[in-house]
Amino acid sequence: MSQVQDPLQSLLGFQEALTAGLIQPRLSTLYPDLIVFHDDADGSPRYTYALMDGKVVKAIAVYFLDKTLGNYPCFDIGYAVAEPYRQKGNAHAIVEKSLAQLQHETKGKVPKLYVEAVVPNLNTASQKVAARALSSTPTEIVDGISGHPSQHYLRLFE
Repeated sequence: MSQVQDPLQSLLGFQEALTAGLIQPRLSTLYPDLIVFHDDADGSPRYTYALMDGKVVKAIAVYFLDKTLGNYPCFDIGYAVAEPYRQKGNAHAIVEKSLAQLQHETKGKVPKLYVEAVVPNLNTASQKVAARALSSTPTEIVDGISGHPSQHYLRLFE
């Protein structure tokens, strides 16, 4: 269901590539502390948004577009916060800002889009973020990648 296997590893890899100059993200058109990087991951479009503290990635949200639901694109989201920036509202900030930026970027291209997240039952902090941003009524599932009991959050954005 989700291609976002370990968002913390994505954050660390993004920080490494950014520091080494291997990627050149652009500034968000909506938020001065958000950078945007679009690329392709194994044949699927990937949209990466990073909340910055100078040159340090505080938090990251990664969206994969790999399917449609009905006639609308469905993005899988994974998000993570670097350890020194946890418990300061950064998870909520990266999800809210990245969702707004994604909607802004796709406006006029698609009339509606879905965003889904799969969050392990043990990750209650992440569940609170997903519930607030995506759905207060997730579905109980077993994650197809990890095999762990998880919550599936899904929201249609118009």
